[in-house]
Amino acid sequence: MEDLVDRYGRPLIARVVTDFYAAVLKSPRLNRYFETASVGALVEHQTNFMMAVMGGPSAFSDDHIRDTHKHLGVTTEDFDELIELLEKTMEAHGVAAEELPL
Repeated sequence: MEDLVDRYGRPLIARVVTDFYAAVLKSPRLNRYFETASVGALVEHQTNFMMAVMGGPSAFSDDHIRDTHKHLGVTTEDFDELIELLEKTMEAHGVAAEELPL
């Protein structure tokens, strides 16, 4: 079975992630989490993460992700909006959000 990385490729995934962060930074609810972050570094990191979620090699564990974000105090509402923005961005690029194990 073809994995999603093979189907969509890194260039498209990087465009999705770039547009996703543009939407996140416009969100009054979410932009505060990224005020001091390097958008370029975020895009690179998130592209690698998305590729792992889509079937590529992974250096991310659930524990690592949880521990990395624990200090931020992300609320359920914040996380839900983040997922909604990601799904909308993916769909805008023709990537079926329901294919991802989110």
